[in-house]
Amino acid sequence: MPAANTPWPPKAWAPAYAQYAENDAWLTGDTKTLASLYSGQGGATHTRAGQAHRGGVVGAMSRAFWGRPVAAGESRTRLHVPAPADLATLASNLQYSDPPVTNFLGDTKVEPAAKARLDLLMNSDEAHATFNAQGEIKSALGATIILPRWDTSIEDHVWLDHAAADTAIPVFRHGRLVGVTLRYECLDGHVYWRHLEHHAPCYVEHALFRGAQSSLGSQVPLQDRPETEAYAALVDGDSRISTLIGRLTAGYAPYAPASGAIKDAGRSDFNQCLPLFDALDKAFSSWVRDLKLGAGRMFVPDA
Repeated sequence: MPAANTPWPPKAWAPAYAQYAENDAWLTGDTKTLASLYSGQGGATHTRAGQAHRGGVVGAMSRAFWGRPVAAGESRTRLHVPAPADLATLASNLQYSDPPVTNFLGDTKVEPAAKARLDLLMNSDEAHATFNAQGEIKSALGATIILPRWDTSIEDHVWLDHAAADTAIPVFRHGRLVGVTLRYECLDGHVYWRHLEHHAPCYVEHALFRGAQSSLGSQVPLQDRPETEAYAALVDGDSRISTLIGRLTAGYAPYAPASGAIKDAGRSDFNQCLPLFDALDKAFSSWVRDLKLGAGRMFVPDA
């Protein structure tokens, strides 16, 4: 687990998390977040308020359609075309329209009960829906994490789950995932409660932190939040749950190869497409505005 008061997200992953926030805003069509990001009021990696008319990359981003400020008292038509969401859906459908089929290795005769169990875990409609849902997130953010869940109070079998790349801090060695920390966040007033779930060979570790927006803060008992209270009775003295296997209970699925310091994180379908998304919104908004202006004109004959 990270040390208390660690900057969050960790410094090495801050550029990736800024990109995740931008891509997620386009995926969900969150126009308020888009306007905040591109106008420099969202605290992301774009421009600040006084840079709206400067040149270069920063100035170009501030001149984006969603970054242009609206004058006081002015009402401006701004329309978002859900092309990013359609692109992510298309990418997922291309991968998982024919869902993967899992079977036992080799030609050994398999007991019917074992085959039925495997089909329930990996070949059921629920498993296929999980693959399809994570495919959209993977297209937009560049990667997802696939992991098993088990809770006998809910199901009598293990089931597949997925987590988005913007909730994970993975650790790679030679391009292979050797550990990953998942983050579940809850905002209570100005306090950020973060449940960290660290997957490593042989165990899953749970910890609860009470901090601020950019700081992990201090670790507190799991009983301090209802979301993590159940784990308090399951973990050992090191806040770990033993998995009894020497392998990792999580898998990292990048969408496409990337480059740079965090090349193993994967590359999004949205790479190089964001200016096109912005231009598309600008074009459709202008078209709708012209339609409204045209509808307001009256043609009266001289008579």
